[in-house]
Amino acid sequence: MASTDNPTPASRGSSGFAKVRAAFDGLRNHAGFWLKALSQPTIDLTLRTQAGQRTRIVESPGLSLPKDELDALVGQLRIVAAKTLPEESLTYGIFSGEPERLSRAVVTLISEEDTGRPIAFNALSVMDVPLDGEPVEVTHLGLVMVDPDVRGQGLSWVLYGLTALVLFARDGLRPKWISNVTQVPAVVGMVS
Repeated sequence: MASTDNPTPASRGSSGFAKVRAAFDGLRNHAGFWLKALSQPTIDLTLRTQAGQRTRIVESPGLSLPKDELDALVGQLRIVAAKTLPEESLTYGIFSGEPERLSRAVVTLISEEDTGRPIAFNALSVMDVPLDGEPVEVTHLGLVMVDPDVRGQGLSWVLYGLTALVLFARDGLRPKWISNVTQVPAVVGMVS
């Protein structure tokens, strides 16, 4: 005889359905991310990369973003820089806010999902370098800053790895020239 007092079988079934649905939603979101990455002329993508964190990758923000959005992005970069270098205010390069400086950059910004507070960024530089008399595009891994309060949480794979992977996939999986100058041993070989 069946009892109506024990909801276990029904809840187990609905719990299983909820897990399947959540997995499907996650795949759909990731598929949407990659479709956008592969189809946009300049990348501007946002993705939840870790619990409680959203990551935005913006290619050529000096060309692709309206001035107010560019100013907001630079403001977020400055917030992270102020936490990283509290004694100094940086005004050169990407911190200048000059569109031409940011036209050859790829910025990856990680923010807290709930508050929107920026916690880390990477600013790649894209350069044309002569190789055997022909210009070759080289992506320099660039400036990385991580809020000291969140260091050691595995953000490097997003700041370097995910961004390099998106650029590599978007460019048809063709070989890319990448350069890096680092004083941080943990970064060596991050994307090779």
